[in-house]
Amino acid sequence: MKLHRLLILGGAAWAGTMFYKFQYVPTGVDAGTGSTHAPTTSGTSEPAQGRSLYSSINGPGSLGNTVRQANSARNSGSTPPNTYANPNPNLQGGGGIIGTGRPQQNGIGSTGRRNSGSPAVEDMAPDDMDLIQAAAKGDKNLVESRISSRVKIDSRDSNRRTPLMYAAWNGYDDIANRLLAAGANPELRDRDGNNAFDYAASRGLVDSLHFLLQRTHTNDDHYMEYAQIIQATYAADPARLPEGTGKLTSVNHVNPEGQGPLHIAAGNGSLQLIDALVKRGAKVNLANNNKQTPLHWAAWNNQASVVKYLIEQGGDISATDYGGNTPLILAAQNGGTESVQQLLAKGADRYAANKEGKTASIVAEDKGFNQLAQLLK
Repeated sequence: MKLHRLLILGGAAWAGTMFYKFQYVPTGVDAGTGSTHAPTTSGTSEPAQGRSLYSSINGPGSLGNTVRQANSARNSGSTPPNTYANPNPNLQGGGGIIGTGRPQQNGIGSTGRRNSGSPAVEDMAPDDMDLIQAAAKGDKNLVESRISSRVKIDSRDSNRRTPLMYAAWNGYDDIANRLLAAGANPELRDRDGNNAFDYAASRGLVDSLHFLLQRTHTNDDHYMEYAQIIQATYAADPARLPEGTGKLTSVNHVNPEGQGPLHIAAGNGSLQLIDALVKRGAKVNLANNNKQTPLHWAAWNNQASVVKYLIEQGGDISATDYGGNTPLILAAQNGGTESVQQLLAKGADRYAANKEGKTASIVAEDKGFNQLAQLLK
């Protein structure tokens, strides 16, 4: 009788173990030892009959596995680097939003907000570089062709920029409208936290930004304020700044290249505009993606009067960029004699060296500015 009971209990235990293994243990993992076996690599789904609950959700051919594979491919850098910038040649100190060679400043965008916003299902589709290129170049026919091919409308390049961002940056309203009609998400953000509205605002494209905001039923006044600031900055016209004399909430926002309005103004040399920006809240020591301040930009472009003004407003003459360059070194590198004189008069260290161990004098000599090199010794 005892033996009969033991046989019954043993059989029940065996049946329970097999049921657990069938329902919950991942395919390729031994239930008793936990050791793994070679997983299926054919890419085909397992037959429905005999497939465990776990592998139905996470095994080969499942949604979970597809998402993991897509994320793994993107994180491994398999997405080709983007080379599709369409820079505006009239922008000084620019070079387009791609290929600038400047380190990225994580988490900082023209709004200061960050949100990837990319749904998992959308991530399953491969990114389409042709669509990104077409949007960047304004190729309406190719954009339409790629959309008709049902490609991923919110494809991303290596900096997480979408076709809509490129269309917004370049003011291609008709392409932006087509992308939005096809389901493009204007709220998606790049690596630095910028969305499509930021891209339009960062070029001072007030009309394009107005179109995007209306088209998406978005009411966010700070975008328009920032666009007006940038428009005034490029035009070197303080009269184009938003009305009033109070602080501007967007005056220290940076564009997708990492420049604040004061960087651009300092490089262009508009002292009247710079004064207006500073009085309305612009930070004179705001660093860009390369850790350069407006004083670096003024010195590089030999804007001597701006150099003098920024120092008087608290500009740090000892600030160094990622290469260890002070404003004095950049002024020397570009042959800016007047800026060098202003910096020296304000106490700049002529013997400070960059990360290559070069002082301003050595840099000037390397560039063939021999008289300037003698002044710096």
